[in-house]
Amino acid sequence: TIQVGDGQGIDGIQFSNEVLSFNDNDAIDKLIFYVNSQGGDVKQSLDMVTAISKSNKKTHAIITAFAFSCAGWIPLVADKVDMVQETGRWMCHMPYDPENPEQKSEFMDEVVDIISRVIASKSGRNGVAKKTQEEIKFLMKQKTYWDAETMKKEGLIDNIINLDGKVVRLKEDPIITLNKLSEGLLGKDEINFFYKELQTAQNKLVINQTEQTKQ
Repeated sequence: TIQVGDGQGIDGIQFSNEVLSFNDNDAIDKLIFYVNSQGGDVKQSLDMVTAISKSNKKTHAIITAFAFSCAGWIPLVADKVDMVQETGRWMCHMPYDPENPEQKSEFMDEVVDIISRVIASKSGRNGVAKKTQEEIKFLMKQKTYWDAETMKKEGLIDNIINLDGKVVRLKEDPIITLNKLSEGLLGKDEINFFYKELQTAQNKLVINQTEQTKQ
């Protein structure tokens, strides 16, 4: 997208028009969004979130560096979200000072409700349990900074990639949390054990395939 105006950000309507212009283009299969921003205007970010959500193409967001404030929740609405291990950082916060009663208003409460609702609805990746709105609001009040490994562990991204774009395999992948356990068949600890064994086998398979490709 082409940045216009005073250099303080990309216009949300222009962004939307560009993204949605691909809907009727059969030659385009996927849209990739590279994210590196310290944030910006909530209204502009709402236009961007809507455009990515309404795209009929596969959407893939890659957090290459900063995904702070409004830029932190825009990429989460993409079908697939990756984050660069070395440089990626995510931050969420309140759009006003919670300690200052004068800044609190009904409008600001609505803004917080929208942002927390979107982040909570787009959590739960990698089999991690979805977060509630209240949990997201707590993170916002704390002004939370997370790196790529924490983002994956918390279920907000799909993959950690390195600067070369290759998927990084962690020593311990997030454990799937099952809402319903098979009564009388497997306990939670047993299910977690089998999931870890599956992840280990998959990691070995990827490593073996990589070595064979090199040979």
